[in-house]
Amino acid sequence: MAEVLRVSTVLKLVYPNSLDFVKQEDLDRGTRLHKLTEIYINNQIMGCPEVPPKEILPVVKWFEKEQVEFEATEERVFHKLGFSGQLDILLQWRSKPYWADLKFSETITEQNQMQGCAYTYLTKRPGFFLQCPSNGKVKAIRCKPNPQLLAVFLSALNLLKFQQARLPVPRVYSPDEIETMAQEAREGMETLCQNQEPIL
Repeated sequence: MAEVLRVSTVLKLVYPNSLDFVKQEDLDRGTRLHKLTEIYINNQIMGCPEVPPKEILPVVKWFEKEQVEFEATEERVFHKLGFSGQLDILLQWRSKPYWADLKFSETITEQNQMQGCAYTYLTKRPGFFLQCPSNGKVKAIRCKPNPQLLAVFLSALNLLKFQQARLPVPRVYSPDEIETMAQEAREGMETLCQNQEPIL
């Protein structure tokens, strides 16, 4: 059975080597703060809140100010077209369902926008990027519908699905292997003929 493709896998086809120009320290910061925020949200959902680490206080204060209601974090959602996405946050914001994607970066890129279009298509709910750059000024950036970016994503998805569905390349046998198989076939035929009773 073919593996269910992830949104991140499709994006790598459209934007290869997109992280080559990102500093490792920035990648490490994003990974660390993502994990800390995930732990904080899970504690909130389970009803056992803890004092959040100082590093994510700006994000926590935004959540508290906006009075969001968390549904899930790091939720993998599947679509009937054969792809899935790992959503940072599913929540209720201003009495409406949203997805939210944490971005501990200075800018929201075109790749991020395509990711957002895919998430909206996947979840059938609007979404936003919760951006928290190094200066700590958190802001919610709504992901606007972009038919062109969505069309590119779906085209890349179909290309990857086509590659998945292709038949495996037939094995090429060496001359020695072919000769061995032919010899075994001859010997098998001779044995069969010797054991066969004569026709009257």
